Amino acid sequence: MLRLADAIPLGREPIVGTDTIRAEVVHAVREEMALTLADCVFRPTDLGTAGSPGSAALAETADLMAAELGWTAERRVRELAEVRSRYPGWRTA
Repeated sequence: MLRLADAIPLGREPIVGTDTIRAEVVHAVREEMALTLADCVFRPTDLGTAGSPGSAALAETADLMAAELGWTAERRVRELAEVRSRYPGWRTA
């Protein structure tokens, strides 16, 4: 993980408002077959473990995944909507 963290821009930086570093998201895509935002948020990372990580964290994670997987802007919007729908009473905090 440390090699990957050093190989990607800001790889050791945490996703805003979380303890999950950016490299964990890239690792989830490259090595753990995370193909959707929900895959990443609810499985290999701790992003969604304790409830919603918030809009900024989800957006940053979606941006990283979109860059890795070549998502269109429309796909990114759909991925965010899917994850938000899993949190009752979604807030943008």
